[in-house]
Amino acid sequence: MKYIIIILSFWGWSSIVAQNTVSINQTNSLELETILTHKNSLIAAVMERTNSVDRVVIYRSVNEGLNWQSIDTIQNGNQGRGDAYDPVMTIDSIGNIYLVMMRRNNGGSSILNMDLALYRSSDDGANWQFISFPHVNDEIADYPQIVATSNGELHMVYSYFSFTPIVEGVVNYIKSVDGGVSWSVPHSFSIPSKNPVGPDITSLPNDKLMISFGDNNQKKIYASISDDLGGTWSPLDTIDNSEHNALCKPLRLSRGQYKSILSHRPHQLNTDLNYHFQNSDTSRWHSTYISVGAYAEFLQDSIGGIHVIYNQKNGNNFFLNYCFSTDSGLTFSTPSILYSAPFQLNEPGEYQSLIQVNDSLLFTVFCDWSANSKVKVLSFRPYLSTSVYLNEKELINPSTLKIYPNPAKEYITLDLSVFPDAKELLIFNVKGELLIQKEVNALSHVKVPISRLTNGIYLIQLISSDKIIVDRFLKQ
Repeated sequence: MKYIIIILSFWGWSSIVAQNTVSINQTNSLELETILTHKNSLIAAVMERTNSVDRVVIYRSVNEGLNWQSIDTIQNGNQGRGDAYDPVMTIDSIGNIYLVMMRRNNGGSSILNMDLALYRSSDDGANWQFISFPHVNDEIADYPQIVATSNGELHMVYSYFSFTPIVEGVVNYIKSVDGGVSWSVPHSFSIPSKNPVGPDITSLPNDKLMISFGDNNQKKIYASISDDLGGTWSPLDTIDNSEHNALCKPLRLSRGQYKSILSHRPHQLNTDLNYHFQNSDTSRWHSTYISVGAYAEFLQDSIGGIHVIYNQKNGNNFFLNYCFSTDSGLTFSTPSILYSAPFQLNEPGEYQSLIQVNDSLLFTVFCDWSANSKVKVLSFRPYLSTSVYLNEKELINPSTLKIYPNPAKEYITLDLSVFPDAKELLIFNVKGELLIQKEVNALSHVKVPISRLTNGIYLIQLISSDKIIVDRFLKQ
């Protein structure tokens, strides 16, 4: 694969060279969710609207996003607008994929009468079966989120609003121990404004769950932990935020903080994106401003790096931006533009997913606002900006390179047997600054002292006359 250097400056931002951008569909699309299955397929559940009829179409790629096929369609009984909102998915330990979405209930004439419908696929997304209504015939259930835990249980949160006698809302948590056939009585979280927004749930190490949500009226966000898989919940933590009406995504952490939350506004509202974290169950919450934008997604990789993508609308253009943190969220990199185009669609929705395929490749599946909101998938290498690539070379899969120990303190050793033509070793920080340069001609192994480097993530280049490997390591 060839990489050609393009240096682009826009409002002081850099542009990352995307590995590939592929169109998935040709239909007006408003909301989507994407997951990576146990068979390494990418499954995208896309809410499409044609002639005011909503449906969820399932697309699948079996070759890392290069080609996509429409494999199934989920459409509810009313077959009208409001019948397929907010599709979200999770996957259990044996490969069953669960999809929950909002649908207008059969007895209601308004989208303010919304049920939740659950579907399951047991064949890598090829076929879907209706399982149950986790919430049915009871005013409005909004913004569902679902997660499967290692013991096979399903856990769900959503906002519930009652309109009799006045509008009041809570966040409901429910669980299923039988694959979604039946659901527990809701555990409700209430806040003073009675107007919660954007709940989400994630599983944490040691069989813990975390719920977070925002406040439509106040500049507050809230979080609660369960140590027993939803049996009991801690009192709500209250966290000051710079915005009200914030969707709140808790992060499944593999390293670093005890809790963390990404807060952002939905749709096309350019407001503050903030990262909130707590280092222990007794410490205060710390908040880091990331940028201005809307509808963000994030994940943490295996060595602790935090990756964020988000939308930004500016004038007649929209941008899909990327930034990262290598210091557990204390600071974030200058945003880079992954994709930009003229803005031509003004529809509310949840617009992208962020998936880690392996340690060296991220995928974002997103709605392109410039092209009737068609869905596209873009792959890119995390941390790497164009400043790291010096010229055009063939990029070799970094999974072939062995770096040990990783993380490391005093030195790293590289096994060069997979790249016998390597001539030079370069080590950069994540800003693209060259820190170490070393000739490696005819060496089978090379040992590099790193004790003088500050703690953090570093990028390695091995270069021959026509090839390059780019990988990374963690200094701690």
